[in-house]
Amino acid sequence: MAIDSIGKNIILGECKYSRNKKGIEVLEHLRKKEPSVLRKVSGGKVVSYVIFSKTGFSEKLIKLAENDGNIVLITG
Repeated sequence: MAIDSIGKNIILGECKYSRNKKGIEVLEHLRKKEPSVLRKVSGGKVVSYVIFSKTGFSEKLIKLAENDGNIVLITG
């Protein structure tokens, strides 16, 4: 988790190092953490999700990220 210096943006991230491509379940896991994070900071926040994966991502997660500017997928 990261919060910018003025407290308007929050990044929830996860790194996965495995042989399998990561799917929508990783994003859902991060979204479940969001309410507890938002309770710790004041309102008006923009939450972004960053997921790192060594082996890539499922087509479903890639398409979702293409349509949602708050989801960033990084592979490599």
